[in-house]
Amino acid sequence: MKKWIITLVALLMLFTVSHADKATEEELIQIAQSLLTEVYGYTQEEADSFTYNISDEDKLWLVRFYQSTSWVYEAKILKSDLSFSSYKTPFGTSSVSKASENSVRALLHEMEENDWFSKWNADSKQALGETLAQYSDIHINNSMDRGLQTDGYTPAQALEDFFLSCYGERAYWSPKTLVAWRNATFEAFGLDGNVPFAIMQQGI
Repeated sequence: MKKWIITLVALLMLFTVSHADKATEEELIQIAQSLLTEVYGYTQEEADSFTYNISDEDKLWLVRFYQSTSWVYEAKILKSDLSFSSYKTPFGTSSVSKASENSVRALLHEMEENDWFSKWNADSKQALGETLAQYSDIHINNSMDRGLQTDGYTPAQALEDFFLSCYGERAYWSPKTLVAWRNATFEAFGLDGNVPFAIMQQGI
């Protein structure tokens, strides 16, 4: 009886490995998409817009996926059980900031959905400040803290301060793909990315 049970377990393990080795492209894409939505804060619609390239790397699948070839995500998925061996974002940073990419992107979605920058006034500034306070890993800098309480503070200054609050000063931004993401975000919101440094620092 015991020998029969051991044999059955071995067969089940063999079936699992065999199934994983034959994982379909759709299954691997779904696993990669779960990384985008659950870890990095993309919506399902955004994840569906990615391009996915899959390579067979002996004991694992290598999936590289992107919206722009300027920044590429990567996931290594074990064939044995389809779990992640490792994964990485193109927006890794040496900044001392603790903001997660999930929180950063969630806040950007909030800005877009609530249209705060288009109807920039005291109410939208207050709403932005209150929403930021809900994210414990994002600590707004002094410029943004003061700016949200002043009349002359612009949406462009607020967005610039947001990125600085999340990732620290530009000198700590590594790799430079963060600059590309910052610039693309300004473009998406229809804002001029040439934020005056002196004014930005003063938060006025």
